[in-house]
Amino acid sequence: MSRLFFALDISNADKQLIDDFVYQNVAVPFKVIPKNNYHITLCFLGSVNINQKEVLIQKAKELNKAIAPITVNSLLIDHIGLFKRPKVLYLGNSEIPDWLLLLASGLTNTAKKLTLFQEDRSYLAHISIFRKAHFIPDSLKKPKIHITINSFSLYQSISINNQVLYKAIKTWYLDKSL
Repeated sequence: MSRLFFALDISNADKQLIDDFVYQNVAVPFKVIPKNNYHITLCFLGSVNINQKEVLIQKAKELNKAIAPITVNSLLIDHIGLFKRPKVLYLGNSEIPDWLLLLASGLTNTAKKLTLFQEDRSYLAHISIFRKAHFIPDSLKKPKIHITINSFSLYQSISINNQVLYKAIKTWYLDKSL
């Protein structure tokens, strides 16, 4: 069993833009998330066995073909928010494009069919920037960061020495020419 999740991949250049914004504008006493771990979660899966993993990989391949003609690869990161229960401060985008909703809901529905627990809530595209967060800073500059999304991946979450490493184990490229 592996701890897995699907996420949109963020390029190193865009991770640096996000990190620069956070460093220059968000001064909080919370636990910072390293820029190498920036991603936009599509679907958290939890512990997955080999058979479930193969079904999920096949579904991701099908969804990639379905969204290729409608994918617009640019996302505007334009607000900051707080998930109160997990205590995560995040950057997000107000408008979620149809292709992104289709991809996230398709993966989530497949996970549910495989009896993998899925929270019953609307999809919210976001980039986690701090853990153990208790509030949103009052005087905060609103982000306006354009990022380019060229792929999504199935990731394995690996805990090593009190740190988390996200390892892409399969990647799909958003290619309009499919």
